[in-house]
Amino acid sequence: MTDTESAMAAIDAPSIGPRLSPAGGVAITGVDLSSPLSPRFRQTILAAFRDHHVLVFRDQDLSKEEQLAFTLQFGGACRAPCGSVALWPRPHGD
Repeated sequence: MTDTESAMAAIDAPSIGPRLSPAGGVAITGVDLSSPLSPRFRQTILAAFRDHHVLVFRDQDLSKEEQLAFTLQFGGACRAPCGSVALWPRPHGD
C-alpha cells in the first residue's frame, strides 16, 4: 500500500482513482476545492502528487480567487515576469 492509499483509507468522501496512464496521474474525486482543505487531506494530496506526479480534479468550478486560495495551501505564489503565477514551497517544508 502506498502512502497515498494509506492516507486515503482514513478519509471518508474523497477518493483517488486508478492510474490514468503508465506514466502516472490519478483523478481525485469527492472533494470541493473551493473550501479549505483539512490538514489530513492536504497531506493526502501531497502524497498523491509524490506517488503519481499528476493530479486531476474533475468538475471543479473555481473562481480565480478560489483557485489561488487552493494553491496557496501548498506554498507561496508570486507573479512571474511572463505574467503567470509561480509557486515555491512553504518555508517549513511541507
